[in-house]
Amino acid sequence: MGLDMYLKGKKYVKYWEHNYDGGAIPEDSAAKQCAKAFGVEWPVKEVVFDLGYWRKVNSIHNWFVQNVQDGVDDCGEYYVSRDRLQSLLSLVEDVLEGNLKPEDVLPPVAGFFFGSTEVDNWYMEDMRNTKEMLTKVLNDPALSQIYFFYQSSW
Repeated sequence: MGLDMYLKGKKYVKYWEHNYDGGAIPEDSAAKQCAKAFGVEWPVKEVVFDLGYWRKVNSIHNWFVQNVQDGVDDCGEYYVSRDRLQSLLSLVEDVLEGNLKPEDVLPPVAGFFFGSTEVDNWYMEDMRNTKEMLTKVLNDPALSQIYFFYQSSW
């Protein structure tokens, strides 16, 4: 039990009328390949990628709640723009470099099994892991056409 946090990427692959000439969907299309991988002919609408996971990193969760979820902490799935993720990465880098105080920009928060509220070595390790994850996601050219989503569970 506790705070689990997920960063997902979605790529919509369903063919819509305005995307092709009305003929058969090509056999090598992403949608057809996904369906074939499961041995079905049902249409595929999207592909979901697991891009990141945090466990009890309440300061990062709080940032998403305040900056993406309009203050609503309901375990829903929320779209996160690339610019928002870049903003979070910049804050994390500033905390790690000592330019900003963690308590001022990414403060730990208490919650139902949310983990520690101390700014300690574990907190800084979570910041390093977040920096690594977001840097990889934001710099991967294969993810340039991906839509990002955040969801928590507690």
